[in-house]
Amino acid sequence: VLDAADGAVVVPLRAAPEAGRPARVVVSTVGAVVWDGAGEGTWSDRAGASRVRLAGEPVEELADDGSAPEVVLLDRAGRLTAVEVPGGAVLWERPVRPWRTVARVAGGLVVLEPGVLVQVDARTGEESWVRPVTAGDAGGEPPAGSLLLDARRVLLGDVLGGPSVVRLADGVQLWAAVPGPAGTLREGTGDVAVAAEGRGATSFWAVEPP
Repeated sequence: VLDAADGAVVVPLRAAPEAGRPARVVVSTVGAVVWDGAGEGTWSDRAGASRVRLAGEPVEELADDGSAPEVVLLDRAGRLTAVEVPGGAVLWERPVRPWRTVARVAGGLVVLEPGVLVQVDARTGEESWVRPVTAGDAGGEPPAGSLLLDARRVLLGDVLGGPSVVRLADGVQLWAAVPGPAGTLREGTGDVAVAAEGRGATSFWAVEPP
């Protein structure tokens, strides 16, 4: 892991990755975790002076605004686990789920689980709000692009009965477009909040309710 300012090595690999398992890295403003083997990573601060071994696999976050940088998310035997660094103490866990999608915004985690969308505090795990959704009860991963965020809203794709927009602060649905097209969502630009590509066409939604 290199410092973007001067190219200095911040976190070196302790050992060569196992065959077929490339090194995985999660970087924050306070340090970085490097997984160079199966089931365990090494967190180091930016000076390389503090190190701690973290048991578990990294959790891929769809979005990460850099908030709560001292909280590292791990997958431990199917449980979403929040660990504090550099101490390595477990802050909270969520129950085992068939799948989940996670995004980090403003110190909160938006977690998509079977049948629900929930926002939890990254440090305490306390639920801010829970909203039922229409997909995922049968298990399986939601398609790529089914959930997009900006600083204030989360947009749910057709896989969740949308497109619809939910306010991050309280989980209130701001608007929904019916019927939603099948396809993959992508972020828009300018006055366009989102575009969905599918069935040979592209549909666009404005930032304000349609």
